[in-house]
Amino acid sequence: MCAKNEENISYRVHDKIYQVPPSHFESFYLGENTILETIGSSFAIVLIISHYEAKNLGLDKLIPKLQQDKVKGKISHQSDYLIKKISNTLMVEDSYHHLLCNAQIFEILYNHLTDNSSDLRPDLKCHYERVQLAKSIIHQDMSKRITIPELAKIVGTNEQYLKKYFKTYLGKTIANYTTEIKMEYARSLLASGNLLISDVSRMTGYKHATHFTTTFKKYHGYKPIEFK
Repeated sequence: MCAKNEENISYRVHDKIYQVPPSHFESFYLGENTILETIGSSFAIVLIISHYEAKNLGLDKLIPKLQQDKVKGKISHQSDYLIKKISNTLMVEDSYHHLLCNAQIFEILYNHLTDNSSDLRPDLKCHYERVQLAKSIIHQDMSKRITIPELAKIVGTNEQYLKKYFKTYLGKTIANYTTEIKMEYARSLLASGNLLISDVSRMTGYKHATHFTTTFKKYHGYKPIEFK
């Protein structure tokens, strides 16, 4: 169970009421025929997985050692951002958005399992989490051209800090990283053989196909039209 960053989540199990603080999660066992009820209108993600499936998915880190125990923790900025996205996604009633919602839930699980920020000094951990969130946002929609000031505002830091720690943790500038993933994505789109160069240009956030072609050639060493 994960809570958004601005509100507590209350839930009831066996007539007892518990709360999950903002930006935190809890993992616990539910016995057979146990009823879990969320209280109020606050948004939370409640994911119920059988012990067998949890083991198969490699979720040992989130499984309590004893039946009566709970695993508690704070969610990252990246996961908190995804929870907000899921909250908005669920407002749209179609199967494609539900598929996106499921993918985002598994990304939250992945974030918990691969988070290595606990080894960082407290003053560096927040920067690490914001870099991971920025990375996630860049990948979210390749058709958008988001500026560094906009990205910094979304993740809750200033432009200089974001540029500094992005390069520190990923070894690349934001501009170079963005170009790299867009050009690799463009190459995969062209490989399908079903899209025009103008379509791929638009899908990777370039208003003008000529600018896209120039960037593609600089990155890959050949023009999009020469790709086979």
